[in-house]
Amino acid sequence: MTTRKKLILEFSGFDFEKEQGEKEMEARKSSLNKLNLNIIHQMMNVLDLNRGSGDKEAKVDRILEFLKCPSKTTDTDLGAKDAARKEKIRRKRERASAKKEKENKKKLKTSQETKKHKRKEQKEENRVEDADEEPKSTDDPSLEVCIT
Repeated sequence: MTTRKKLILEFSGFDFEKEQGEKEMEARKSSLNKLNLNIIHQMMNVLDLNRGSGDKEAKVDRILEFLKCPSKTTDTDLGAKDAARKEKIRRKRERASAKKEKENKKKLKTSQETKKHKRKEQKEENRVEDADEEPKSTDDPSLEVCIT
């Protein structure tokens, strides 16, 4: 396990001395207040805190209160929830690709049937043209065969 992961797992909240605690909390609060609201929302999502309503100041206070004494805030397993969401997306993609494949097969089959039909019509036209041609008469002396 990496050092960062180990430190994160060992984190049990800020442990400030009483004298330095107020100064440290104010310093952390001022640095969080400088952040964009979207980043604060992302932090709240990572910490599994409810965004709720309120201004930026209230959200920063909620983050700092949580970091003083972190605890489980919901019973929802976020890992399982995320895995279910990813599975749903995967199944949706599979259905879409299967549908597209089915449409492509249908188009291919239709084009093959069209080609067959055209070939069949062309053969019939050729037969009709051959039947329409007049056969040469056998009265023509140049066509007579001498049998001796």
